[in-house]
Amino acid sequence: MSSILLALVVNISVQLAFLFAHAYTVNKLQDVFIIIRKGVLVGTPCGITFDLLVGLYLGYYAYTTGFTWSILLVMGVLSYGILFATILLLRDATITTVLLWSVVMATLCETTNYFFRLWSWNYDFTKAEHYLSVLAIYAFGTIAGIIMLQFVYKEPFRIFQKDNIAEINA
Repeated sequence: MSSILLALVVNISVQLAFLFAHAYTVNKLQDVFIIIRKGVLVGTPCGITFDLLVGLYLGYYAYTTGFTWSILLVMGVLSYGILFATILLLRDATITTVLLWSVVMATLCETTNYFFRLWSWNYDFTKAEHYLSVLAIYAFGTIAGIIMLQFVYKEPFRIFQKDNIAEINA
């Protein structure tokens, strides 16, 4: 197995394991395949667009294979699709939970990618600056994902409800 294929399999497997663990903790394991389908339908076009804008155009990161249409499609379906499916499981989460979830997801993905390189970041930061910028990107991506999923599926997320806004102001 090539090193790139191995990196892809390991990175996606970690995301899938996190998705199933998260589904189990919120008692949605029985609905996980429906949730994955919903995540893939929104995550694929959003992921490809994100890769093209932030990765290719702005140059913040690059895949080890480059930005070929095949890697964009594979990552759109598998990585971003699974990410958006996992975000769907955050419907009833508070803003604190959403942000903590972003930190855990960023740490898992970046640690896996460190050992099984699938992408690299293209900026010259210290380790602390790098980690903080990655956390911000994942947090922003999670919030953007919630907005997109709420718009497409018309399913309200708790972070936009009044009781959660009170948590922020407290």
